Amino acid sequence: MKPVITDVKSVIISIMNDKGISIKELAQYLNIEPTSLHDKLVTGINQNKFTLSQLERISDYLGYNLSIDFINENNSNDIRHCKTVSEQINESMKRMCDYNSLDLWPHIIGSNTINLLWSV
Repeated sequence: MKPVITDVKSVIISIMNDKGISIKELAQYLNIEPTSLHDKLVTGINQNKFTLSQLERISDYLGYNLSIDFINENNSNDIRHCKTVSEQINESMKRMCDYNSLDLWPHIIGSNTINLLWSV
């Protein structure tokens, strides 16, 4: 039997309590009825049933990044991490800084055009 993620609601409720955020406030941000969010967090047949989009929006509202990893069920050392937006931005910034270490030779073609030749 495949593992099921069952602790999502507990984590969300814990963060909401720490930050003093009510179900009504979060529901308003998610543009859903407070009773629907209450069912997902506390009781009801929809308990712990969130879409990925909802989890992304909840984590954003709570000031957290949502982290998702795929773990091979036959090899727990084979973990594939899905990058968060902030991780992607940080990597892009690092790559842009690394480009400064490359030899960039601007060559002017015509009066207003600059061509960059990259030597690696």
